Amino acid sequence: MTILDRIVTDVNSALSHRKRRVSLQQLQDEIEIQVPPKDFHASLTKPGIRVIAEIKNRSPSKGVLRSDFSVLDLMISYTVASAAAISVLTEEQHFGGSLNHLRIASRDSSVPIIRKDFIVDPYQIYEARASGADAILLIAAILDKNQLDELHSLATELKMASLVEVYDPVELEKIDFSRIKILGVNNRNLHTFKVDLNHSLRIFELIDDHITKVAESGMKSGQDLAYLHQRGVDAFLIGETLMRSKQPGLALTLLIDETEKLLEEASN
Repeated sequence: MTILDRIVTDVNSALSHRKRRVSLQQLQDEIEIQVPPKDFHASLTKPGIRVIAEIKNRSPSKGVLRSDFSVLDLMISYTVASAAAISVLTEEQHFGGSLNHLRIASRDSSVPIIRKDFIVDPYQIYEARASGADAILLIAAILDKNQLDELHSLATELKMASLVEVYDPVELEKIDFSRIKILGVNNRNLHTFKVDLNHSLRIFELIDDHITKVAESGMKSGQDLAYLHQRGVDAFLIGETLMRSKQPGLALTLLIDETEKLLEEASN
């Protein structure tokens, strides 16, 4: 069993417990009192360097990422640093996340919030919207085509965006690009957790230009972002680099500034 297989097995187990505690009707009632979702896609396609800054407590490969973990402080610092959106990792057993983290981040956020988790069931999308999420992550590697279509359709019905993530080029065959606007490519192999920064570029070469392209994982410097941006990447999902910084918000500001400076120098 791979790391990814173990995570999905544990996610399904935890999901069955949550379903017994909170009914679907309860979630739907909570959704009714939520403010309308913010436009995640529009935020990723504005001019400039667009970063989805991630909030996560730990990772299976690196363990605890920071000792002074405060969702509220991280959300505020990322917002001040001009994050295009904020990703909140909610998987509990392997990443130390929770839906409560999502609620805290979304409560006062002025930028879109995406629930990052291993979503395999429509119930999780209702959870996300009931907890204030504006978008969800859908990982093609753990879904078949019908599941992907069903989950994407439900998110659309709830007026949420979907960031569809792939790793293997064969996963593109599951995607209906007439409906899906945003494609993320994970530079980290979810089976081995090894990183190849150029992996996203090889995948993006296979898709149409009208799709919004998000590179995920492995980016550590302005040079990394400038390199990818010059080759057509629209936005970047960055977690570990920021979470390991003493001041994640300042680290994001410096990263964006460095990237913009490098791009300006390259254009002169």
